[in-house]
Amino acid sequence: MPSSGPEEERNGGCRNIHPTRLPQPRPLPAKDCEPDRDCDDETHNRLENAKSQACDNLVGCRDPNLDPIEAFSRALQWRDCANARQRVMEECYGGPNRGNWGHVQAYNQAVSAMNRCFKRAYGRIPR
Repeated sequence: MPSSGPEEERNGGCRNIHPTRLPQPRPLPAKDCEPDRDCDDETHNRLENAKSQACDNLVGCRDPNLDPIEAFSRALQWRDCANARQRVMEECYGGPNRGNWGHVQAYNQAVSAMNRCFKRAYGRIPR
């Protein structure tokens, strides 16, 4: 799976996650761009269902009083959502920067929400 979250390192039996290399939103394609789908209906439905499971009902981290642990948990959920959206673009539309305007915009929104949550978890957004 491509790295779309913070840098991870192993420390003994623990996993340390450092938000030093957060992904950035991608350039949006033209709104009238509708790339051809490269995958069959079964694959597309499977990926769309996985995306819906990962992305539906997520909550952001704009609350300045949000507990850092909750912010971290939400960041991981947004990371899973961004990864699911990326898989749809890679497997069905020919690459991570492919997909229509709505696909790329939704991916960018997930990445932005993830970054905000990681920053909130690590105290980089003032209260």
